[in-house]
Formats: sequence, structure tokens, C-alpha cells
Amino acid sequence: MNSLPEPLPGWPTSVDYQQAAHPAVRRQLAPYQPAPLPIPMEDRRVVGYTQHGGLMIPVFEAHAEPVVYQPRDLTPRSVIDPIAQRLVGAGACAAGAGWGLSEVINAAAAGGLGLGVLVLLLLAAQFRGGTTVTHNVTKNITNHTSWWGKSHMNQ
Repeated sequence: MNSLPEPLPGWPTSVDYQQAAHPAVRRQLAPYQPAPLPIPMEDRRVVGYTQHGGLMIPVFEAHAEPVVYQPRDLTPRSVIDPIAQRLVGAGACAAGAGWGLSEVINAAAAGGLGLGVLVLLLLAAQFRGGTTVTHNVTKNITNHTSWWGKSHMNQ
């Protein structure tokens, strides 16, 4: 009794394997030659032929035809809108002019105040009158240095 299921039609059986294993039968077997498949030729271009197994095999182009695009305009463009650039430039110019004007006004105000204080001090010194007192101060300092960087100071 055979416990194995029957092979599908066209599949080799154990008898086929036994016959193929016999040396006399092995010499008689022809190599496997598959049936040629139809090759669609309408969308592929043959660029050459190569020999394989005694047959000439077509070599097809690996890439499709290149698509031609219109050339792009490669002129450099500004990153920021030109009108926005002008507005920012005018604003920066106005800010710089305002800051410079404020510096001039501050300097004039400070100069005027300083000049007024100087005039008041000169007038006060002129009206003060009095004598000039001179003080002479004399101080003698003697410095004695000794070994190891010690210094003794007498005043």
C-alpha cells in the first residue's frame, strides 16, 4: 500500500528518478529546453545581439527615451520682494537719520548747559575777590629694603 498521494500530471515519479539515475539512461536524456516566450517589441528598442546557448538573443535598451523639457529661466532672483526691500531700506534710513539728529540735539543741549555753568563759575570767581593763599607741605619718606624682599618705611 502506497501512503503517498499520486503526483500531479507532468510531475516526475519515482520511476523517472530511478531511470535518470542509471548511467545508460542519463546519457540519452536531452538537456531541458524551455519553449520560447514571445517578446513584446513595440515599447523596447533593440540595441544589439548577443550569443547565448547557440542562439542570438536581442539586447534591449535599458532606459526609456529621454523626455525633452523646455529650458528653465536661470536668471537670479532676489529672495525678498524688491518693494519690501525698498520699504525696509527707507525705514532704516529714517531711523538712522532720527538717531543722528537726536545725538546732535543732545550734544547741543549738553554743550549749552556746560557753557552756562562755566560762565557762572567765572562770574562767581570774578566777584569773589580776596587773596590767594599758598600752602607748602614737605614730607620726607625713607625706604629701607632688607633681605628677602622686606621693606621698612619711615615717614
